Amino acid sequence: MNQHYVPKVYLKNFAEPRGNEFYIDVFDKNTGKFIKPNIKGICAERHFYTLDDETKVATNKMAIEKIYSDFIEPMYQQAYDILTNDNIIYINEYQRAEILIGVMQLYTRNPVLLIQMQNNHRDEITRIIGENKMKGIKGVTYMDEDYSFSDFTDEMIFKDVENSVTKAFKELHLQGTQDILEYHAEAKFQVEKLNDNSSFISSDNPLVMTDSLSSERHPLLRSKTFTIALNRTYSLKILHDNSKELNRLYKCFAGGGNAWSANKDVIVNSSRFIITNEEGMKAYNKMETFMNNERPELKINIIRQVVEKFDGDVETEKSRAIMREFIKKYDAGETTPEDLQSIMIETMLLGKEITRQRIKG
Repeated sequence: MNQHYVPKVYLKNFAEPRGNEFYIDVFDKNTGKFIKPNIKGICAERHFYTLDDETKVATNKMAIEKIYSDFIEPMYQQAYDILTNDNIIYINEYQRAEILIGVMQLYTRNPVLLIQMQNNHRDEITRIIGENKMKGIKGVTYMDEDYSFSDFTDEMIFKDVENSVTKAFKELHLQGTQDILEYHAEAKFQVEKLNDNSSFISSDNPLVMTDSLSSERHPLLRSKTFTIALNRTYSLKILHDNSKELNRLYKCFAGGGNAWSANKDVIVNSSRFIITNEEGMKAYNKMETFMNNERPELKINIIRQVVEKFDGDVETEKSRAIMREFIKKYDAGETTPEDLQSIMIETMLLGKEITRQRIKG
């Protein structure tokens, strides 16, 4: 059975309807070509959630698939309808739960997580095997299984451990979703709506996790921000911010720079498929070239716009004061390239401090 790790209820919001079917524009990184498949056949693997015969988790091997199709995925549709409705600002606890469950489940059900787990276990068992052979030990015990070096080659051990990790992923990843939901239960919601001709893109791993404070990939940190493109116009951020109300949707307009930044993270986060058409990819590449241009005037203009056009608050005033002083010196012809580098570093450090203050509690 073909089972979606990115559900059709998500994919259809980027797709073109043709009768009762939906077709989606996709860039295949493996082939370097644009394709337009039916959403039924994309971002799916055969029996990805099907439980093994000997599992103790459920009597029905299709239990996990049924939980997704009958309970969790409908929550995503409810969340989508709420988040893309410009008239909804405040939500109740039930709607909040729908948004958290509907979005966060996309993190733990993706094959990327399984591959990371398999790689981590392979690295660990490789280390243990090497140590045991150097010590003259005739075997290894891993994940409660005993492997004799006379009966098992290293690759046989790797394969057996991989199968055990895959079985555990199928049986336990829903508990992982529950853990994430409980940890981020008080996270806040920020919705961005593009108001120009730019567009958000998505991928086969659509929920992007970023962190300006930590390089840890573990999701249970308050410094984590989860971002997802809801469609080509709307994007959602789930983050901790003690300055924001719990059950309010913070909605704002955004432009091409915001789309480029979000799309850049999406492309890095993708495995094989980037959900966009040729026009969308060209627009991204054009903005990428512009943003990476080494001419200092581009960075100066960004700093100038922050100083002149955006209202500050107590948390950002120190950063904006540094920017104002820099612009004053720049206009007087008193700055050097080193000054520009210094202010970019200083602003980044201040941004991290602001994040630390906002996630306290």
